[in-house]
Amino acid sequence: MPTFTSSTYGKYTGSWLIGTAIFELALSAGFFVFGLSQDISGLTMTGAILGIVGIGLLVFGIGSRKKAAEADRIDQTGLAGSAQITGMTQTGMYLNNNPQIGLNLMVNVPGRNPYPIEVKQFVPLMLLGSLSVGRTLPVKVDQKDPGKVIIDWEGGAGQVQPVWPGGAGQWGGAMPGSAMPMQPGGYSGGMPAGGMMVAPAVTSVNVAGQGNVDQLRAQLSATGLDGTGTILQAQDTGVAIGASKLFSVQMTVNVPGRAPYQETSAAVVPADDAPKLVSGANVPVKVAPDNPNLVMIQWDRI
Repeated sequence: MPTFTSSTYGKYTGSWLIGTAIFELALSAGFFVFGLSQDISGLTMTGAILGIVGIGLLVFGIGSRKKAAEADRIDQTGLAGSAQITGMTQTGMYLNNNPQIGLNLMVNVPGRNPYPIEVKQFVPLMLLGSLSVGRTLPVKVDQKDPGKVIIDWEGGAGQVQPVWPGGAGQWGGAMPGSAMPMQPGGYSGGMPAGGMMVAPAVTSVNVAGQGNVDQLRAQLSATGLDGTGTILQAQDTGVAIGASKLFSVQMTVNVPGRAPYQETSAAVVPADDAPKLVSGANVPVKVAPDNPNLVMIQWDRI
């Protein structure tokens, strides 16, 4: 998986805006000069408008590149620490179909008192599964300004961990079902509805095809351990996956013969079943025998 850092989208956006600005300014000069030479006021006005737009894009592009450079500086020289996610919201902004997420964090840096902060960052869809309320992320903090905090994705915030050894490949995010391997720009292929949940740390998939998705679901249905899940908290991230919704779900999982345990995961939930995710609700689940973090809610039995 290509390296993703807190400056990735800033660099991309800055380059795109600056390139577009140069094109707009060149077009503006052409319209302006031709309009003056032919005494066509309309073309002159068009050239002036394009010039203003181009200058605006150039300013925003330079600003975006500066923010990316600032993030790189903090990544290289900042103090290493950790931050627990205390809240998540979707701002409604997207970049290449990737949402901007607002994160409420409780930051801990050695030698300093913990303090709350809110950061906003565009996050690739393939990394959404690594974010959930209660999870602790590695961060870097500016040495002089504790208000400047970046998520250290390279330090483990987006670490890939296999959750289903063998057979069906590595499943990640919270959204198994992509018909093609995921790319940094978003999902490719369809996303079948289901209640499959995986550990929040999982962030990428390697899927040979849709057959593997059906095979995994069938295998888990056939060999998984029957249990129940008690919903403690369910938060709609605001992300739609086809006809389904992406939730961050915290539940207590109970499997006969095993000690109850809490699982905080992301889950793709059929839209019609979303109202069933309420605090205190009990749902039937299937749990992988050799991986308690792989849980599938059995919506057809609710």
